[in-house]
Amino acid sequence: MALYPAAGLILAVISACLLSRISIFGVWPDVISLYALFFALHANERGRYLPCMALGLMRDLLSAGPLGTYAILYGLLYRLLTPHRKSLFRENPLTLALLAGVVVAGINLAHHMSLVLTGAGVGWGTALTRSLLIGLVSAPLMPLLSFMMKWLLGRLGVERLPGGVYNV
Repeated sequence: MALYPAAGLILAVISACLLSRISIFGVWPDVISLYALFFALHANERGRYLPCMALGLMRDLLSAGPLGTYAILYGLLYRLLTPHRKSLFRENPLTLALLAGVVVAGINLAHHMSLVLTGAGVGWGTALTRSLLIGLVSAPLMPLLSFMMKWLLGRLGVERLPGGVYNV
C-alpha cells in the first residue's frame, strides 16, 4: 500500500514521456496536468492535495519556469474543484473532456504568465494560441486516462469509497 503513490508518480512520468513524442498542431498533450485533474476529481479528501502538489513539483523540476509554479497551479486546481466535485458529472466522458480542455489551457496560460514575470515569455498572442491548442489536444485524452486509471486502481485493489472517490 505504501508503494502506490510512488508507483503512480513513476507511471505518470513514463506515460507523459511517451505521449510527449506525439506532436499534433505543433504542440504536445499535457498529460501531467490531466493526472492532476484526475486526482483532484477522484481522490478522497485527504488524498487529493498531496498527489497534485507532487505532480506539480515533479513538473517544475522538468520545466524551464520558476520553481514551484506548477505546484502552486495544481494546488489551486485542487482548491477550485473541491467545492464543485459533487455537482460535476465526473463519469461523463464529454464533461471530462470539456473540463480537461479548460483546465489544461488555463494552467498553461497561467504558467506563461509566470514566465513573463521572469522575462522569458513568448508574447501573449503566441501564449494564448499555444495554451488553447494544448488544451484542445489534451482534452480527448482525459476520458481515456480516467477509464485507465479507474481500471488500474481497481486492479491494484484500491478501495472505492461512497461518492465515487478512491482511497488514495
